[in-house]
Amino acid sequence: QGGDFPKFSRNSNVDKVVLIDASNASVEEAKSRYSKQTNKSFQASFVVGDAFDFDKTVLSLNNCLSAESVDFVNCQFALHYAFETKTRALQAFQTISHFLKKGGRCVVTVRNFVTL
Repeated sequence: QGGDFPKFSRNSNVDKVVLIDASNASVEEAKSRYSKQTNKSFQASFVVGDAFDFDKTVLSLNNCLSAESVDFVNCQFALHYAFETKTRALQAFQTISHFLKKGGRCVVTVRNFVTL
C-alpha cells in the first residue's frame, strides 16, 4: 500500500518503484500516499494484478518492466498467499526470478504461522 515510500525517498539509489497488488483498494491507497509525498525522488508505477500468476504478471508489467531489469524485490506480508497451491508458489518465485537482475536482491517478510 505504499508504506515504504518514505524509506525509498531517503535512498538516493531508488529511481523507480513498481507496485503490484491484487487489491484495487491497496493500489489506490498507494497512489494516494505517493501523491502526498513531498519528496518524490523516484518514479512510481502502479499495477492491479496477481503477482503469483506468472503469465498474467508478465503481461500486466510489460509497460513498465522488462526481464532481468529489477535490482530489488520487496514483498511484505504477501508471499504466504502464493502457497494456496504448489503451482502458485512456484509461479511466484518464477515471477521474481524473471524480473530480478542477476545479483539482484529479494526481501520477503512472512507471518509466523505459530503465533497467528
